[in-house]
This record gives sequence, C-alpha cells and structure tokens, in this order.
Amino acid sequence: MGKIFSKDELKWLEIIASSKWSKGYRCIKCGNERSFDGRTPFSKKCTICKYEESATANTPFHGLRFSILDAVKILRHLIDVCEQYFSYIEEDPFLKRKSQEENIRLREVQMRASSITLAEKFGMHQKTVFLFLQRFMSHIPHDPHGGYVSTQWFRGVKEENWGYYADMYHLIQKVGTVERMITIAIVGYEDEEEY
Repeated sequence: MGKIFSKDELKWLEIIASSKWSKGYRCIKCGNERSFDGRTPFSKKCTICKYEESATANTPFHGLRFSILDAVKILRHLIDVCEQYFSYIEEDPFLKRKSQEENIRLREVQMRASSITLAEKFGMHQKTVFLFLQRFMSHIPHDPHGGYVSTQWFRGVKEENWGYYADMYHLIQKVGTVERMITIAIVGYEDEEEY
C-alpha cells in the first residue's frame, strides 16, 4: 500500500504538478506527449513506454526527506523573515538617509534565516534543511533585473554561492507567495512583465 497523503499535501502536490506540466506533458524517457494518470497523486504515466513520473520528479521537491508541508513551512518562513526585513528598511527614515552597507548590516544578520535557525525552528536536521534550500535555490532562474543586496546578507555563505542567495532574495522581494516561488522554481520567469 502506498503513502496516504493529507488534504494539504495533495493541495501542494497539485500546485507542483500544475506548474510542472503547465505547457503539457512530455515523457523524459521517450519524448511522447500523451499520458494517463499514474498510481500516485498527480503523477503521469507515458502511454508508450509506460514510464511513470511523479509530480515532484525533476523539481526542487524530488526526494525530500521530510513532507512537502515542511518544505512549504520553510519557504513561508523565509518569506516572513524577508518581509520583516523589507518593511524595516522601508519604515526607518534613518536607514533611507544613510548608506545601506553601514547601517543595515546588523539588522540583515538578525533577519537572515540560515539553515541552522530553520532546522531548530522546525525540529529538523540542519543538513537536511540546507540540502533542500540548496536544491531550491539552484532551480531559481538568475534574475538579471534584481537590485542591490548588501554583502552582509551573504555572511557565512561561500562567495561562489552568492548568486543563488541573491536570486532567492530577489524572488521573495518580487513574488512574496509560496505558490509563485514554487512555480518560478519549476518553470522560470515566464512573463517578465508580470513583475
């Protein structure tokens, strides 16, 4: 007997599947464009080679060691942390007058959510959270229109990974919902004019 999914898990699986197959199904094994429903929720099975592809395969949610609901909680927490930070910058007239590099450094460090703080908050292993965030960020397309991000935001992050963190920062700043973050991580920025 297969895994039993909760109503909320099914909702997020549906969001992932609808994003993944928004331009139609194409079998990754044989290239066929026809399918029927697979055995697991929102999976698709090729009509020719019979390969079954889950909704999460080839997405940041493939092979998670925790539930999709926990992944959503992590993303939602990152949004909350960034929104608190953005509102702090907008509301403080002192920060608007002074240089960002000097005056928002400490607040950025406080507001940044690391895999360690996320693991503690959600009772998970730090490496598991880190690997999920790393995978999610590697799926986000680079945003050449992103604005300034202080180098302090990247404290403790290897310099070669700064681009990933900057893209995540810009994505949260532009989008602000878990649903849109998931869609963009799966299909990319489809219509630049939406933003």
